[in-house]
Amino acid sequence: MREWITLTEHEPVTFPREAWSDEAGTILWEQYGKQVAVEFPSPKTGHRWQLVSRGWAGILPLTRERGLRLLPKVPADHLFQMLAEVYGFTRFHFPEGLAEAKSLEGFADQLVEHLARMVIHRSRKGLYRKYTEKRGRLAAIRGKWEASADAGRSGKMSFLCRYRRLEADHEENQILAWTLYRSALGSWLGREARREARRAFHALWGEVTLRPVQPRDCEGRHYHRLNKDYEAMHTVCRLFLTHMFPGHRAGENQVVPFLIDMAALYERYVAAWLSRRLPEGYRLNVQERVRLGDGEDVHFAIDLVIRRPDGSVHSVLDTKYKRSAQPSAADLAQVAAYALTRKADEAILIYPMVQNHSSFYQLGDIRIRVLPFSLMGDLEANGERLVKELFQRESSI
Repeated sequence: MREWITLTEHEPVTFPREAWSDEAGTILWEQYGKQVAVEFPSPKTGHRWQLVSRGWAGILPLTRERGLRLLPKVPADHLFQMLAEVYGFTRFHFPEGLAEAKSLEGFADQLVEHLARMVIHRSRKGLYRKYTEKRGRLAAIRGKWEASADAGRSGKMSFLCRYRRLEADHEENQILAWTLYRSALGSWLGREARREARRAFHALWGEVTLRPVQPRDCEGRHYHRLNKDYEAMHTVCRLFLTHMFPGHRAGENQVVPFLIDMAALYERYVAAWLSRRLPEGYRLNVQERVRLGDGEDVHFAIDLVIRRPDGSVHSVLDTKYKRSAQPSAADLAQVAAYALTRKADEAILIYPMVQNHSSFYQLGDIRIRVLPFSLMGDLEANGERLVKELFQRESSI
């Protein structure tokens, strides 16, 4: 049984030296220092361990005996709503009560089991197959015979051919195989979820090559009547491939953590929410790139740019996942620079906290507003309030 220590975002936790092994502390410091700040026992810490989560959520097994649970300040059901919005779960039929899961482990278990069931169901119907180009020697001519390459060849009769073959070993199925394989290694999953992941993986084994894939491989794919059901499966795969970080070795086994960068998730959540709810004709550009010189070395990547139906810029927006809604001088300068490059007269800073200070700033001709998209209370109502305030000036013109 692994012993877990629970950390909440930015809240220090201390415990006696003997309660934590040097092995676990070293793995954490060397490989996951970005996610958790580690202070080893010393006179500075009163000879105690001190850990602070740096704004991540997830499950981090370290050794067979020790692991960390990283909790966000966001309520669990809100975290799942954010993930559902970002990954588009609402477009598909997913298990009822998914957003009511009591823990990240429970949420992950339900999703992995659902993915496994979809894969097994599809494998029984027959995996999606498509033609791939092949080149090899055959006993009979098939496709295009490369006669010149065979000139002067003696011995057993064979023909070097280029031909097409209908097979299941292509990227659509390789995405499923890699995700299931990695999920089966996730010791943060329950026994039943890991068992289902292995069953589904074995349904693909023999027909599909196991090779590493990236989250981006799940995006922008073409779905049609023959592979329409793969869209929902790839949606789940993208979530897990994004958040299953490269593992480390603990004894004989590989330990695969499941980690969510809350700042990145908040940024994607605001973008996904707005993109589906802007007024008609308006569009949202995400991570709009601005070159600052002749080359690509120096550039801005603006979080969000809202454009009017005529293509002009309505506003530039920058999301900040911070514990306070008080903007710093650097925040104001950054978003003002974004507005300047896009010739926008209004820039917006979006925080997850409701501000209790001035929400308007002026830098030259650029008006900067600070608006909340709070992660407390009713997320849907909070988002609607943000849209209303974003277009407050527009509607009054």
